[in-house]
Amino acid sequence: MKKKIMLDANAYDELENYIDQLENSDRFEFYTTYIQEDQLKAIPDVEKRKKLLELFERLSPQKASTMFVFPMKFADGYTFMFRSSEVYDKVKTNTQTPHNELTGKKIARLVSDPKIADAAVYYDCALVTSDKRLLEKMLKDNREAYSVDAFIAMINTKDVPDGL
Repeated sequence: MKKKIMLDANAYDELENYIDQLENSDRFEFYTTYIQEDQLKAIPDVEKRKKLLELFERLSPQKASTMFVFPMKFADGYTFMFRSSEVYDKVKTNTQTPHNELTGKKIARLVSDPKIADAAVYYDCALVTSDKRLLEKMLKDNREAYSVDAFIAMINTKDVPDGL
């Protein structure tokens, strides 16, 4: 059985030298959300963006949805509710920053990282990231997550761990 892996967008750059091993691997199955692809598409350096999107496409990750949304009918009409997510709540960063001042990394920490972490757990994937804060939060919550270096070591061995 293949090990399910969800790569954070920041992991692609460090995995360039391993793409042939990963692309043809019978050990790993890759998953992604729209977030990682959007983050790669937003890289300002055109050459780097092109290279990383090519790596992304070569892995042919399965699409995983984030935070399932469903309509709920109330007396005053419909509203949309997110499924409850303990992972999302544990990974998100609390902030007092006004909404109109949120940019870049602050948005990633508030919204993107928790959604990626939640999707990884929901789809039973190990999360691979170079974001130390996100990795620490996942491990603290006993969720399967690896640094990019640990994942590279896994690529280079025959053994694929079952869990933490």
